[in-house]
Amino acid sequence: MKKSLTALVLALAMALSLAACSNANPSVGNADASGSGGKYVGDTKVAYNPDIQEDGVKRLGVAYSTLKYSASQMLCENYNAHYKEYGFDEFIMLSAEGDLETQIGQIQDLVNQKCDVIIVNSIDADGVAPVCKAAMDAGVAIIAVDRKIGTDIYYTLETDNTSAGRDLAMTAADRCYYDGIADGEIHVLMPMGDQSSTACVERETGFRNTMSFYPWMQIVGEPAAREQSEIYDTVIDFMTKDPSIRVIYTDGDDGIIPIASALEELGMLRDPSDPDYIYICSVDGADFAIDAIRNGRSAFCANQRFDLFCTQILDIAQNYCNGVYVSANANKVQLSCSMIMQSNVDHLEELGVLWALG
Repeated sequence: MKKSLTALVLALAMALSLAACSNANPSVGNADASGSGGKYVGDTKVAYNPDIQEDGVKRLGVAYSTLKYSASQMLCENYNAHYKEYGFDEFIMLSAEGDLETQIGQIQDLVNQKCDVIIVNSIDADGVAPVCKAAMDAGVAIIAVDRKIGTDIYYTLETDNTSAGRDLAMTAADRCYYDGIADGEIHVLMPMGDQSSTACVERETGFRNTMSFYPWMQIVGEPAAREQSEIYDTVIDFMTKDPSIRVIYTDGDDGIIPIASALEELGMLRDPSDPDYIYICSVDGADFAIDAIRNGRSAFCANQRFDLFCTQILDIAQNYCNGVYVSANANKVQLSCSMIMQSNVDHLEELGVLWALG
């Protein structure tokens, strides 16, 4: 998976053309806009620009923050696998690998290539706002996925990340409670992820704020640790100093591997039946995270709907190109997470809500 995506990104643009089919002529509203023609497309904030919207080719662009995370790799591979089913003729996939200036340039490049729709997973919500506004003014529909963008765009679909963090905290507090537990008895380690990501910050806020309602839970460290090597070193350091830590939070599933490896190195990766079991909790729902929960290396995970990040986004993009628009006053949608645990993972798989398992 990773190898094929890397090749896709290094190529920077993949234009796989089918027989050209005409875009539906967009309905044109009367409101002023700074783009071509001085009008919006329908009841949206996308400027009317026939040079893009009526050139006979439907182009879908993706400007992703980074592909170093497993969930992001799978999502972008799914875009590549399914874009034709949603009526697009060409697909251009770009990844900025965590560099804001690169992402700004890539979004502008996708505009110059006349993409009708650009799906953006932002590195920095405010940092990409000007170029996304310029794209909307040029007649390109910007759709944000998984992370916010700090300006008016066509559509936003994201996880309710604050609730995801809250639910992790509630589950951890419930698992650790027993009658007679002392205030501050359960120590919690909370390595801090990417602070430019609205998703990470909101998860952390939800987790931290909710923990404050449980007197027996005490966050004892919030060290910066974005890379796997940093997470590993952080866990080694904190667990050596404070072996009473019982809960370790990580912003994404990729943090499970270094956390579990560090605990294993220290002889502290215990069976869930052990009263001193250390609970690892994460967000995403990747296949290896589910495996870790099944075998007890991790405790629970807030399962994002990366399946809907693909299918719902592509459906919105297709409708847009066919003249069926999302109103500007109903274009922000948040998705809730289910909580994956050993006790319910098989049931969730049967329900078909575990995106990583197909």
